[in-house]
Order: sequence, then structure tokens, then C-alpha cells
Amino acid sequence: MTKLLYLAPNKATFVKKDLKFLEARYKVIYAEHDWRDKSQVPFRFFQQFAFLMQHVWTADIVMIMFAGYWSILPAFLGKILGKRVHIILGGTEAVSYPSFKYGSLRKPTWSWFIKNSYRLAHHIIPVHESLAYYHDTYYDNSYQGYQHFFPNIKAQCTTIYNGYEAERFTIDMAQKVPNTFVCIAYVPNEMNFLRKGIDLLFVLANAYPDSKFRIIGFHEEYKKLRNDIPTNVECLPPLEQEEFFKLLIESEYCLQLSISEGFPNGICEAMLSGCIPIGSAANGLPLIIGDTGLILEKYDSQLLLEEFAKMYQKASLEKRVLGESARNRIIENFPLSRRAKEFYDLIDGDLKRK
Repeated sequence: MTKLLYLAPNKATFVKKDLKFLEARYKVIYAEHDWRDKSQVPFRFFQQFAFLMQHVWTADIVMIMFAGYWSILPAFLGKILGKRVHIILGGTEAVSYPSFKYGSLRKPTWSWFIKNSYRLAHHIIPVHESLAYYHDTYYDNSYQGYQHFFPNIKAQCTTIYNGYEAERFTIDMAQKVPNTFVCIAYVPNEMNFLRKGIDLLFVLANAYPDSKFRIIGFHEEYKKLRNDIPTNVECLPPLEQEEFFKLLIESEYCLQLSISEGFPNGICEAMLSGCIPIGSAANGLPLIIGDTGLILEKYDSQLLLEEFAKMYQKASLEKRVLGESARNRIIENFPLSRRAKEFYDLIDGDLKRK
């Protein structure tokens, strides 16, 4: 049986989903090490090296979720031992936005580790094409993507979109509360506040004081630092699954006005619950939303207000149709089964050509 080593900095929900379908077909050895504390990086390298020395010899594929400190050692050992090295890109390891301090490639040390991980890889697998090469016409007219920053990378590039299990999400348009908005965004600091477009959300909230806005993932400590949160915006921590699903079911709209994303899970999950998507024209968002909601073409608060006013005026039946269409778009275009098949095809094809 084909043996995969799967390494990740944490066991996020999307990692668990990948592991489930990979384990159904291959023997998967999984390892995670917490790289957040930079003072512990030397010790993490030692831990990772010990793990690799135990398993890399018999592996067929070395698969790494995201690129960073944690990708260089498995990529190097995989390369010199003749293993196929696959690196999955999620977002931050392919961009640089110095204006609001986002993107691993703006940091020289991180950039070195990431660049050399890419050089050692056989396959780079972004969750959206824009992580390979992208002209950002939404925010600052910059060029982004690993192929822009490192044009000499020779690794093959295959995009595989995120996938979702529709049966986990319930839709009941009768339960939708008019003029309610949900935004699923990890907001622990100013950088993510700006990256996730929460400043634009505040503009919309102030313009529609009778509407209710909820942000899921807002850290309490950061919340205490802000004195500009509109009274109709509720900043919530990450929620338990039952409460999270209930909030999605009753929300009429979902907001994702980010400056930079790969292929965001939150808006897809909200769409599966019948929320009308309102998103920026950044990275994978236009592909996700399609014609089922509103796509903001420029980072412009006045444009947002003008465009949303048209959506706000739609009849209830039109909004219901949009919500149902949003769910169907995710089901038809981004099922988890599609992601699984594309990974199977890539892995099996790689091994046949080896």
C-alpha cells in the first residue's frame, strides 16, 4: 500500500478532512508540531527530524500542508531520498502585503525557508490558481503568487480546490432572519482585522443600523482594544458546532470582504446554509460566489454601499432564490469528493511516472 507522510503545523478542520479521504486509500502517517513560538523553533526541528528519521525511508510521498519553517526539512530529506514531495498552499506563503503586514514572503527569513521548500518540491498544490500567479486589481494593483516572487521554481503546479460535505450543513430558508449578516473570520489582531475586511463590515453596519452583524472568531483581547465597534455588530469567539450551525441557518447574508484569501472555507460553509454571499474580488472569492451574490470589485467603502443597496432592495423571493442558488453552487462545484478524486489522481499518477 502506498505510504504518505502528512505534515502540518496544526490539525485544523480542513486537515482532518484531507486525512479522512487520504486514509481511505493510502497508509497515512501524520505529524504536527506547533511552530508558533519562535523560541521553540530549534526544538521543533529536532522533533521533526526524529519523526522523519523513523518514517521517511519507507514513504512514497511526503505531503506538507502550507510552507514555512516546518516544510524545509521534510522537503530536503524527501528530495535527497528520491521521494515525491507535495506542498499544499493555503495563502500566506504565496503573498506579501507590507502595507498591513501580511504575508510570509515579506519576511526575509520565512521567505528563504519557503523559497527553498518550493525548490525541493516535486509538486506544488495551491487551493486556488491565484496563489501561483495573481494580479491584485481589488486592493493595490500588486502582483502576488509564488511564481511571481520565485519565477525559477521548476516544481509542477496543480490547483486543487477545497471541498465540502453538504450533508453537514442544513438549509431552511423559512428560518432566515431578514437583514442578518454573518462573517466567519479569525481576528486576533489589527493585521487580520484589515485583511479580512472588517473595516468595510463596520462601514456597512453603520449604514444599516437596524441590521444585525455577527463576526465569528473575534478574539476578546483584541476586541477590548477597539472603540469603534458599531452597536449592531456582535463580536463572537469561535463557537461550538451546534451554535455555529444554528447561526448560519438563521443568517440571511454572509460577508467575506477580504483583501487576501486562498479559498476561504467560512463563506463556502455559510453558502451551504443558504446565506447570500457578499465578497471581495480577491483570489478565489469570485469563483466561489459566481452569480449567487455580490462581488465587490474594488476595495472602496462607497462602492460597497452603492452595490449593496441594490441587493438590499431585492424582493424576499429573489433573496430566497439567491440563498438556495448559493448552496447549490457549492454542492455542484466544490464537493469534497472532487477534491479527494483529484488528490488520488495526482498521487497515483505521480507514482506511476516515478
